[in-house]
Order: sequence, then C-alpha cells, then structure tokens
Amino acid sequence: MVVDVRTLTVANLIIQLLLVMIISGAVYLAKNRETGRHCTVMNIAAPVEIAAVAAVMFPSMVGYVLHEEPRLVFYLVMGIHHTFGISAIMLWIYINLVFRGIMTMPSNLRTVMKLALASWMSSLVLGLFLLIQVLS
Repeated sequence: MVVDVRTLTVANLIIQLLLVMIISGAVYLAKNRETGRHCTVMNIAAPVEIAAVAAVMFPSMVGYVLHEEPRLVFYLVMGIHHTFGISAIMLWIYINLVFRGIMTMPSNLRTVMKLALASWMSSLVLGLFLLIQVLS
C-alpha cells in the first residue's frame, strides 16, 4: 500500500502537536518538583517520538527526497533538523542511563535536561519549516 507523502506529513504534524502538549505537561511537573511523574511522562514521550521518526518521518522524507527537485536550503535545514533531533534523543538516553546508575553525571543534570528540551524544540521549529516546504 502506497501512502502519499503529504498524508504522512500531516500525520506527523498531529503526533508532534500531541507531543508538544505532553512534554509541556512534563516541564510543568518538573517545575513543580514532581520528578517521578515527570520521568514517567518523558519515558513515554521519548519512545513515541522515536517511533514517529521511524514510522512516519523517515518514510515521508524519503518519499519527498526521491520525488522532488533538490533544493540546497531545504537540505541544509534538514541536516540541522536531524542534528538537533538526534542530539535530543541521545541526551534522553544519557539522562536515563544516569538515573539507572549506569553512567555517572559529570555536570548538573538539570542543565542536561534543559539542553535536551532546547534541542528538541529547535528540531521541532526546523521541522515545521520543512513541513511548510513539503506542503507548499
């Protein structure tokens, strides 16, 4: 079954909007020092994000890249978007390894968490730019 690239793109937008709401709730929990609930929410949201990348983002981007004319700015933004997204996922893995005692924390973990959030938000904003390019 062939799925239209635009359909996958819109599905991904819906998933990302839901994740924005969920992660905003997780930030609220962290600010109110409800760390247990915050960790639970994040340990659900991050795998959902990874699944969205594998099931929706990757196939739609491959379909788009294979059937559209290459544009330098688009590919440059896509590379930066990927870098921020991969950084956010790697930081989430690192934070989980620290909490499980597998790795040690060389710095303030709150700073690492804020960096993960900033990386994810940056990837999200660049992803919205790419979305506009795909849909236009």
